Amino acid sequence: MEWIPTADRMPPNGTPVLADTGHKHPIRACWVAKFSEEVGASDFDGDEDYDEKTDTSYWPEGWYEWNRYEETHWRVDVPITHWMALPLPFNVKMTGAQQPAAKPPSAVVGPCRLAC
Repeated sequence: MEWIPTADRMPPNGTPVLADTGHKHPIRACWVAKFSEEVGASDFDGDEDYDEKTDTSYWPEGWYEWNRYEETHWRVDVPITHWMALPLPFNVKMTGAQQPAAKPPSAVVGPCRLAC
């Protein structure tokens, strides 16, 4: 997996990815494109984007911290410059072309797994 500059492309809408905020550790976040995610009854309090053509309110375009077990996904207020797909969970069996090259555990370098 490689880091992808946000200037080159954004991840698929609403898909959790690792996002680089320029701090010590990346965060798990998702990109929400304009007019793509409808606002639920309690998602926002006046900050939503409104589309007059469809009479629908949407999440504002931007990056949101992805919290798997919480209802709230906080808007990221720092620039995201790069992102990468999340790794598969440790216990997922891969076959054929999906199988990564074997590396000894000591050679594996990357962000720690979040307890999410």
